[in-house]
Amino acid sequence: MTVSKAGFQSSSVSDIDLLVGQRAEEDFVLRVGAVSTKVTVSAGGTPLLETQTSSAGQVISDRKIMELPTPITNGRSFIELTTLSPAVTPILNGTSPATSWTGTSDVSVGIAGLRESDVSYLINGIETRNARFGAANQQPSLDTIQEFKMQTDGFSAEYGRSAAVVNMTIKSGTNAFHGDAYEFNQNSVFNSNAFFTNEAGLPIPQYTLNDFGATFGGPIRKNKTFFFFGYEGERLHQATFGEALLPSAGQWNGDLADNSTGTGIFPTSSAFCQANPGSTRCVNVINPFTGQPFPGNVIPTSMLDPRAQKWHTFSPTPNAASAVNSPVLPLFNYTATPLGILDYNKGTARIDQTLSSKDHLYGSYVIEDVPHIAPGVMPLSGQTFPLRDQVASLTEDHIFSPTIVNEFRFGYNRGKTFLVGQGANTANYAAQFGYTNTSPNPFDFGVPQAGISGFTTIGSFSESIGAIDQDFQFSDNLDIMHGNHDLKAGLDVMRERFFQITDFAGIPFFSFTGQFTGSGLGDMLLGIPFSATTSVGNSAQDLRSTYSAAYFEDDWRVKPHLTLNLGIRYEYANPPWDVFNHTEWFNPAVGQIQYSALKQVRNGVINPDWDNIAPRLGFAWSPSFLKNTVIRAAGGMFYATDNWNELQFMVIAPLYYGSQTLTSNPVTPSLSLQNLFPVATPGTSSSFPFSLDKYNQTPVVDQWNFDVQHTLARNWMIDVGYMGNRGNELPQRMNLDAGAFDPTGTIPLAAREPFPQLGGILWGYNGGWSSYNALTTRVEKRFSSGLDLLGSYTYSRCTDLGNTDDFSMASRDFNVYDRGNCDYNVPQRLVISYIYGLPVGRGKHFLPNISGVAEKFLGGWEVSGVSTFQAGQFMNLGLPLNWMNIGSFSSNVPDKIGPAYPANQTLNNWLNINSFTFPGCPSYLPCTNGNHVEGNSGRNQIEAPGLNLWDIGLLKETQLTERFHLEFRAEFLNAFNTPQFGRPDGTLIPGEFGRIGYTNINPRLLQFALKLMF
Repeated sequence: MTVSKAGFQSSSVSDIDLLVGQRAEEDFVLRVGAVSTKVTVSAGGTPLLETQTSSAGQVISDRKIMELPTPITNGRSFIELTTLSPAVTPILNGTSPATSWTGTSDVSVGIAGLRESDVSYLINGIETRNARFGAANQQPSLDTIQEFKMQTDGFSAEYGRSAAVVNMTIKSGTNAFHGDAYEFNQNSVFNSNAFFTNEAGLPIPQYTLNDFGATFGGPIRKNKTFFFFGYEGERLHQATFGEALLPSAGQWNGDLADNSTGTGIFPTSSAFCQANPGSTRCVNVINPFTGQPFPGNVIPTSMLDPRAQKWHTFSPTPNAASAVNSPVLPLFNYTATPLGILDYNKGTARIDQTLSSKDHLYGSYVIEDVPHIAPGVMPLSGQTFPLRDQVASLTEDHIFSPTIVNEFRFGYNRGKTFLVGQGANTANYAAQFGYTNTSPNPFDFGVPQAGISGFTTIGSFSESIGAIDQDFQFSDNLDIMHGNHDLKAGLDVMRERFFQITDFAGIPFFSFTGQFTGSGLGDMLLGIPFSATTSVGNSAQDLRSTYSAAYFEDDWRVKPHLTLNLGIRYEYANPPWDVFNHTEWFNPAVGQIQYSALKQVRNGVINPDWDNIAPRLGFAWSPSFLKNTVIRAAGGMFYATDNWNELQFMVIAPLYYGSQTLTSNPVTPSLSLQNLFPVATPGTSSSFPFSLDKYNQTPVVDQWNFDVQHTLARNWMIDVGYMGNRGNELPQRMNLDAGAFDPTGTIPLAAREPFPQLGGILWGYNGGWSSYNALTTRVEKRFSSGLDLLGSYTYSRCTDLGNTDDFSMASRDFNVYDRGNCDYNVPQRLVISYIYGLPVGRGKHFLPNISGVAEKFLGGWEVSGVSTFQAGQFMNLGLPLNWMNIGSFSSNVPDKIGPAYPANQTLNNWLNINSFTFPGCPSYLPCTNGNHVEGNSGRNQIEAPGLNLWDIGLLKETQLTERFHLEFRAEFLNAFNTPQFGRPDGTLIPGEFGRIGYTNINPRLLQFALKLMF
């Protein structure tokens, strides 16, 4: 960059790296002199101080993206790298719709206490957030990302529709050809055994993972046209250990007393029962049609239901030894290691065209295809996740004058995200079993479920859920430099098309409780379920919405060392409406469901929210008495986007979709597998509608921050700050038909419900709030002398009334029962990332004159790593029965009467069971006349174990020719094999409460890689 003026010496600054979203400042001093005199200064790379912006954020540079050890377990994900920043936490154990419904754990993060759906993921300026679940729809290959920035607080009015932004840019071609080819590999041969698998004496399950790809970029016409392409593929085959308790072959043939696999059910007069009085395995199996026991607990072959026998095909032969004489049924008698598959392909392309000295055009396209299969231990009991996402963008930059620049952008984003059972889109097993009037949707094809009391459920995953989200996006930004003002104004328009299905009970479910024979297995063999459930109607929604926004920003340099950031933004999104006019809501005023098709409510239900004005104000001050220091502060309003998963609440109602649940007469069987299911209509199928509150307002987050940033010795920077926000109108869920508390435990539920004619009302309303406050500290060393370092520490407190997909604890008195620690919040978190080139080899401190073969072996070594230390997230406790009896979608929690944690915590005694009790009871066991109200242990009051995690990489770079070099990497994930324990069991059951039985993070994994770069 060169600045000149007649009569003055010209001045140039070179070697400037301008990062994404950065407002860098370089000062020029023109001295009186001849025009031919020129002063040239090297800026030395990226300016560390940002002296003209008040926002909080962190740029993750290409060096960190390419060289830090990153797990390839679910693909090399940029999400892993976002957690290097202050105020950013992984989801881990928090309630995560994105994780639950996509089958992966690295598609979202928690930022500054916000919901996971309140983060925008921009690729070249185009929104790629998954509308239904709030995840990052696209995960571009790390080798194709130039850099990205976490914008966590107080950012410009240019950005909206969320309170945090991850802003990524895709690499472009240059005048020189450049690229790489690589292969990463993990194998169970090199991995450590998981802690609990090792404790059980089991071997490491089979595991092979290959991640491979290449990039290539360069000129088509030098200085005019450039291209960049990238591909990444992954092939994961992972055996997952599972166990089940299944009937023996003899039992399938009617002999319930067959004990060949340890599951025998014996008559009370048997020798076993005489030796084990009171055993749960001692039952006289009754013939419900005569009232007499079956002799020897053997059901005659002629009475075995042929449809029940069809489940035998999907019940493997037990293969695990068990204690056949135990007074209780074994935990399992069958084990398997089914093979999970995660094969994905990613493609990236970018073309840049310089049209003229004033016009630059570039377009990019990113596609990701992820056919993920997560098998279950039982045949066809697993889940599949057909995911396919793509985003295209076209950007044109036009320079009207040296002070006026315009940027126009068009983008298209399409995300396909589904979760279905393994049997989906195959055979209609329900029809093959002989059942009628079940779902005709191929997504709902799978083995009908048999829930047999005492045994593992047989059949397929019962839900089909997913969406296809298409966004057409337009934006235009005009930037005008006028004196001390940098003026920016723009428009954003997004047209959304959204198709989703939410098929609950799409696969029929049959409950065999032992109500009639005294044995669940006996009921099943006779074909007499206690209840049977299937779906009725069509849950499909085809929604439309348009989002529009306009903004104005003035970055006013009041004085050379003081800049004000003044902005205002207006946003409006019309409530999504259904092209088939299939929307409904429950009107509490009249106690009835009202339908848009009947003109009782507007299509889309929610009333428009027209007053979404978002002011932004901040300053950046570089005081003259504090050299190399910037003091910043900002505040503003940021509107969020509802998680569109909640829009299912507009169609789950009797006229459109629901479940048909049939319950047998409890004395005489009135249901039979031979006559299910009868004809049903949506209008009579469900007594538990879902509904949105038509008066919901747009969620809004008020943010503020203050920090001081100081540079040391040019390459070091320290930043200490405070960050806070308050969320309002946040989405919540409750049962609008929850019953009042009954301390006596004697009043029927229907007498305590406001709408007893219904079985409940799942109500989505924007009545939640959140409060976040944090101290953040960041130390960063720009790469020099072989070292790149970033350390981030966050001390935070976050309180809210629940999270997306959380249900109200008691559906009443929310500020009392729902108030608690945020799901994703971590009270303290320290992350240190580093890249250090060892000072050995040619031109280095040690052996500087080495050459030849010795240089090839001894030079070019580098150590990198990410060390994470954090306190635990928070969790709820629970009771093993419906103690409150106030209806569905509420959580029964115990009373806390003493210290939650024992003096000496162990994996089997992480929580002190003697400090918790059923409300109104003297001990942790329920009492007959207990106080049947909510307990006082509260939401998210128990802290789970934290993390002490070290990922370390060793890299060797070898120069092959002037242009080509080879890189070898060995990366040790969880390098010291420290178990990162998960949550303890929180259900108040003696022998189970307080026990930890799983880990959050994999054991030590060793991954190798080779990269050829040029």
